[in-house]
Amino acid sequence: MNFGAGDSFITLTYAENMRDLEKADDDFKKFVKRFKYQFSLDDFKYIAVREFQKRGAIHFHVLCNWNRRFESEEEIKECERYFGEKLWGHGFVDIKPIDHVDNVGAYLIKYMTKNIAIELFKGKKMYLCSKGLERPITFRGEEAERIMELYELKNKKEVFTNNYESEYFGTITYKEYNLKR
Repeated sequence: MNFGAGDSFITLTYAENMRDLEKADDDFKKFVKRFKYQFSLDDFKYIAVREFQKRGAIHFHVLCNWNRRFESEEEIKECERYFGEKLWGHGFVDIKPIDHVDNVGAYLIKYMTKNIAIELFKGKKMYLCSKGLERPITFRGEEAERIMELYELKNKKEVFTNNYESEYFGTITYKEYNLKR
């Protein structure tokens, strides 16, 4: 709803084995402030998903409305080095334009539902986001069934599906379809 072709997908990784969620969130907020200042962005929108690497370190997958065009792979690498040293300052940065992704939601939601059972996330959101994002509309039960019939989703391929447990709703099945395909 808020992001599309031309925007960026940025991964922020720690060089050390950062496991403190509060400290990591604080580091991320400081990165956002430096990023906005560096590029004079008043209307900077982002959604960031925290994920744990196999070694246990926290890292961030950030989808944002920064749409810088790069001329070469070397220019991207230079920008990543600059971000790693000056804006992030805790490790490595990977930047990818999302021009090749036709379903941005599916691209990001896989990271959101991957670590859903991790104890550190109990009672917390799986993501961090900027203010002012448009929220998706959620349909449940009969209303969801009507929408599925309207768009003939039973005849379309699911691009992403995941089940997870919620203490309030029980088992939740998340299904995503791409109507462009």
